[in-house]
Amino acid sequence: YLTTIGRREGTNNPQVAGIATPAGGGVWLAEEINHRISVYGAPGSPWVQANVNGFVHPGNRDFYTMEEFQGKLYAGTGVTSAMPGDVPRLYSSTNGHTWSGADPGLGLPYNYGVTDLEEFGGKLYGSTVQFNWDTQTYSGAEVYRTANGTTWELSATGGFGHAENAQIGALADFAGFLYAGTYGYGAVD
Repeated sequence: YLTTIGRREGTNNPQVAGIATPAGGGVWLAEEINHRISVYGAPGSPWVQANVNGFVHPGNRDFYTMEEFQGKLYAGTGVTSAMPGDVPRLYSSTNGHTWSGADPGLGLPYNYGVTDLEEFGGKLYGSTVQFNWDTQTYSGAEVYRTANGTTWELSATGGFGHAENAQIGALADFAGFLYAGTYGYGAVD
């Protein structure tokens, strides 16, 4: 045990949704409820916030994941239903302090969050959570991939054949395969 983060009077208890340990050093945390990224440099040093809450967009209400890929940190966020489609759900940084939108929404306008990131086979994969607020229907979560961190392509769609699989909560590389854990809403076979 080295340190504790959060639980100061008047703050939310941090729900750590993503952890990254980039080659440049430190432990980086994506805190889901507090809308922030924190970095821990060395034993005995304090946690330091490394972003502006919500990356300046108040609708970026959740941080789901962090991953290093090709020397950059990537952070996946979730937005509220009131946010326009051009608000990024994925951000990147070369230094952990200056962040920019890496992609507005990865495809469907109702992909309201990038829930996990995983490097696999030399590419970065990103999974989504999907729900159409206008029609109150699901069309299934999606998986995207990039070889360069800039151009993303669709890898899997439609909740793997079940529209009720609206969220892919976890991606994992194991034995040469990329596994995806889904969260279904409603009846799924």
